[in-house]
Parts: sequence; C-alpha cells; structure tokens
Amino acid sequence: MSFLSYLRLLSCVKIVLLLTLILAQVVSRHAAADDSITIVGEPFPPLQFKEGSDFVGQSIDIVKKLLAQTGVQGEIELYPWARAFHMAQTKKNVLLISVARNQAREKKFKWVGEISNSKSFFWTLKSNPETVNVSTYDELKHFKIVTQRYDHLHDYLLANGFDREIPLTAVTNKSQAIKMLYAGRVDYILGSEIYLKNRISQLGLDPTLITPVLPVNAKKSGLYLAFSPQTSDALVERFQLAFKSL
Repeated sequence: MSFLSYLRLLSCVKIVLLLTLILAQVVSRHAAADDSITIVGEPFPPLQFKEGSDFVGQSIDIVKKLLAQTGVQGEIELYPWARAFHMAQTKKNVLLISVARNQAREKKFKWVGEISNSKSFFWTLKSNPETVNVSTYDELKHFKIVTQRYDHLHDYLLANGFDREIPLTAVTNKSQAIKMLYAGRVDYILGSEIYLKNRISQLGLDPTLITPVLPVNAKKSGLYLAFSPQTSDALVERFQLAFKSL
C-alpha cells in the first residue's frame, strides 16, 4: 500500500469514527429524553392533590408505581386544568393524569390506562325546589349551569345543546363553580359525588346541602392517564405494559 493510499484509508477511518460518535450522541440524547417526563394535572382530591410539600392521592400512587417499573424519571406538577391540558397537547413527554376519554379527545392523546371510573351528575341546592324537581334534560337547559372550562363535562354540555337557551357559565376551576352554586348565582354544577363533596368540604362548605338531579350521559365516565401526542410510541408502550402489570 502506498503512503498516499494509507493516508486516504486513515482519513476514511477517522470519518467513520466521527460519524459513529455523532450517531451515538444523537441516540444517547433521544434515550435520555425518553427517560424523563413531566406529569401534569389539576388539583383533584382525592385522586391527586398537594399535602404539605408532597403530591398524594390515588392517581399519584399509580404514577409513582409506573415510574418505578419503567425506570423513567418524572416531575409532578398540578396546575389549573386549562394549563395542564394545553401542555399535554403541545409538549413532548407530558403525561396528563385524570383526563376523561371521549370521542373528541381520542386522537389528541396517546392513552395509557384507566385509573378511575365514576358517574357524574347535575347537582343543585336542596333548598331550591324549582331545580330539585327537574326531571328532563330539556328542562335543565332553561337554568343557569356552571362548568369548568375545557373540562370533558363542558364539552358534553356544548355538544348536547345546553347553551342554546341560556349561555353556560365557564370558570377556571371547580372551586369557583362550587362557590357560585352555594352563593345562588347559578342553578347547577356537574361532577361526581366523591370529587364534589370532597372539594366542597375543603372549601369549608356543607356538602349535605346539594343533591343530584340527573346523571350526565346516563353512564360512567372513566378517567385515564394519557401522553401528549408528540411523545414517542416506544415510551408510551413502556408505560402501557407497566400499567397492565399493576
């Protein structure tokens, strides 16, 4: 082999080594990215809430088990629902907790599994005979209904024409909605019994003052864990497999 050929071969070897190093770094960065996620949701006792400096609740327990099984690092934050929902639609590696699954949302997320299933109702104050004695959904449409903005129950109300007679009152969080109901500013609020009564008690109000009138959709509404659509299928599958083993 001539000296010139040797130099050319050496140059080619260096190029191959450099490309291999670059490729390894790219793969390493992607692997590292898939080993860290952001977990978001809204304060939703008893499923997820902050107690002192810790996040606790049924949903949090499930998420922590999944992180341990997959070996993925995760940072938990609870925000107003609109912010958490937006993050889970626009950012990579975001896991949204306690999100209702329906047809409108099916393709907006990558679903992991169901963590809770409870029936939601239209609730009103027992002291108001006019709203307590309502027996049809058409009658409900003539009253003031408050809902949380971007919540699946908000979607349900809009899809079923509950805003045609009287505009819906959409607020940032359920606490605002509860206070409006107890102050007599609206006639109905929507939610499950376990969640609403827990939140009402936390606000220092009496949960025995409200009563369910009609069920929402006449069926149970499951709450799920779901990844943002930008998240890799490989990472989602790791969590799906871990979830099935719980």
